Amino acid sequence: MRSIITLFFVFAFAIGAWSQNSAKRYILLEHFTNSRCSVCASQNPGFFNVIANYPDDVHHVSIHPPIPYNSCVFYLANPSENSSRATYYNITGTPRVIRNGTMSSSAGAVTPAVLNAMIGQTSSIGIVVSENTGTQREAVVDVLTLGDQPAGSLRLFAMVVEREVEYNAPNGEPVHHNVFRKMLTSINGDAYVPAATGQSVNYSFEFEVENGWKEEEIYVLAFVQNIESKEVLNSGTRFDEAITSVDNPAVSNWKLFPNPVSDKLFLQAAQPEQGECRLYDATGKLLQKFPLDGQLQLDFDLNNYPTGIYTLQLVTDTGKYPFKIVKK
Repeated sequence: MRSIITLFFVFAFAIGAWSQNSAKRYILLEHFTNSRCSVCASQNPGFFNVIANYPDDVHHVSIHPPIPYNSCVFYLANPSENSSRATYYNITGTPRVIRNGTMSSSAGAVTPAVLNAMIGQTSSIGIVVSENTGTQREAVVDVLTLGDQPAGSLRLFAMVVEREVEYNAPNGEPVHHNVFRKMLTSINGDAYVPAATGQSVNYSFEFEVENGWKEEEIYVLAFVQNIESKEVLNSGTRFDEAITSVDNPAVSNWKLFPNPVSDKLFLQAAQPEQGECRLYDATGKLLQKFPLDGQLQLDFDLNNYPTGIYTLQLVTDTGKYPFKIVKK
């Protein structure tokens, strides 16, 4: 694993033009469970059914401490890091769910009412995760300061997660969701000093998909946490929508897919809009531009571009809005 940190990296053509001062705050659920725990087997299915109704609001990760059984196969795959995260929260029993670092309950107590009360919150920072696919991975994590710089003992955490694992566990659970595999940062997080408003801190990680992991199910989850108060300020994955203030209709009008992309990229609008669409490479070089002209769909042929990180920028009367793209 290699981690490179570049402080105060500026998106000159994107972030500096934004008028927003907050980002959507995702609900991070750190779910402590055990594949041999019968109580986990009784509560987890209902818990998964609940959070399945919040795909655009919740980030979930299953962590497997040696509680109540140290023979759990997921614990044994990475004993030190599973144990360390459980120790940080003083987990003494499973299943246990920590919400945004500070709220704790059993998995069965995570109800729609509990999650609904957390939806609609914002954060002064936004987290954008971009990564390629394949067995050799590079993940880029950008932590954007959109409002006031947050204070406190802040750390960035980035972890490798497997979205779905089929395994007939001793407790009867056949499918395991968002299984924590390993940390890319230190288990205690990497130093994070917030950038000035309108700027970002950029991290890059390289890792390999290990034997036994399903390549197509692997992704990176990143979050910023105050390690003293334990509060999680925000979190991000490559599956998230473009960072924007939650009440900004200009960006919510647009949908970009697929991402990551191998050849053709599509941009769709719910309502026609005037302006221009621009494609930049990682250095800020303009590659393509098209007028919007009220069109409801534009497509970009990226087949001849090399693998890497790109930005698609919308320029409209209301501002400039960037979308991070991964070309695989």
